[in-house]
Amino acid sequence: MYDRAKVYGQAKVSGDAQVYGNSEVSGEAKVSGNARIGGTAVILGGEWDGSEGEILEGRWKAPGVPA
Repeated sequence: MYDRAKVYGQAKVSGDAQVYGNSEVSGEAKVSGNARIGGTAVILGGEWDGSEGEILEGRWKAPGVPA
């Protein structure tokens, strides 16, 4: 985790996952593996493992499910 990124609530980041930029990860989101969440992305839940590619913008409840 670096830059101005925020992780809060019940959210968890593990493994080689990266959260950076102005991004936010919250709720019961689980970010792991090779996931890269950055830019202005807002992750509100779901499980992210990197298979969805780098997420740089938008609000997401889960991979493929915009908020």
